[in-house]
Amino acid sequence: MISPTNLTAANSRLEVLVRSAIASGELLPGAEAEIDRVLDNTSLTDRELRLMMILQDEIANGDVKRITVSSQRLQPSQIQPQKTKVSLLCE
Repeated sequence: MISPTNLTAANSRLEVLVRSAIASGELLPGAEAEIDRVLDNTSLTDRELRLMMILQDEIANGDVKRITVSSQRLQPSQIQPQKTKVSLLCE
């Protein structure tokens, strides 16, 4: 079970990640993975739901771009986006 202290830390971490993505215009893979971990480990408060809706809107509008990293050179037709909780929210 998550203690209230951990919930506060998770809430704060989620806000920092969302603000960082909006400020830079990029959602890096590590940030997206961390958001997924926060979403897996806590039930979202109304504030967190609003943060996720804002991030979803920013991605949908093209103001925040999801960045993917590949270890090998692929042709554009070979690239398959990875499904994460953030990407599922944006569908």
